Amino acid sequence: MKTKISDWYWAGLYDIVELKERLIKLGQDNGENYEMLKSRAFELVEDELVRALSEHGPMKSSHEGWALIREEVDEMWEEVKANRKVEAREECKQVAAMALRYLMEVH
Repeated sequence: MKTKISDWYWAGLYDIVELKERLIKLGQDNGENYEMLKSRAFELVEDELVRALSEHGPMKSSHEGWALIREEVDEMWEEVKANRKVEAREECKQVAAMALRYLMEVH
């Protein structure tokens, strides 16, 4: 019987990269498992969004929103240039969370 990626997902192995590597190794890198990876990515961004909202007040203007997004993009770029993939993914979550805040808070 083939081990399914969902077995690992529900067992608590939540790292997206680890899940993706296991999928490839098992030859199960297909569309149905993509939905699980996408779901986990959204969960990670939501966690970051909740953290950011609890620590900072709402964005007051489009300029402030842009500055926050730009700051996170710049930090991500520094990690990418240094080939620090784990840190770059952490920054990527922050970029996504700031973009969501912009959509939610800037009117």
